[in-house]
Formats: sequence, C-alpha cells, structure tokens
Amino acid sequence: MVGLFVQVLVINKQMKKIIFLVIASMVLLGAFYLWERDANTVAGQLDVPINVITLDTVFI
Repeated sequence: MVGLFVQVLVINKQMKKIIFLVIASMVLLGAFYLWERDANTVAGQLDVPINVITLDTVFI
C-alpha cells in the first residue's frame, strides 16, 4: 500500500509539471497571438505589408 501511495505522489508531481508547462505555453501563445494581432492592425494603419512585421524582425 505504501508503495502505491508513493507512486501516486510521484505521478501527481509529474502531472503538476505537465499542467504547468501546458498553461505556460498557452499563456505564451495567447500573448503572441495578441501581439501579432496588434502588429497587424498597426501595419494596416501604416499601410505596411504585414509580412514585414514578423518574428524575423524581432530576432534580427
């Protein structure tokens, strides 16, 4: 019984890690989506082609 209980605890720790990673990635994706949308609207106002404002311009 004790071994089973320990296994459940270990699984819970791993699940917490996985859930945290999933939530973190979803938050990052959401932020990136909002940032992209804002960039697109700004590009639309400036009449700049949208493909100019991409991830490339951020990292270069």
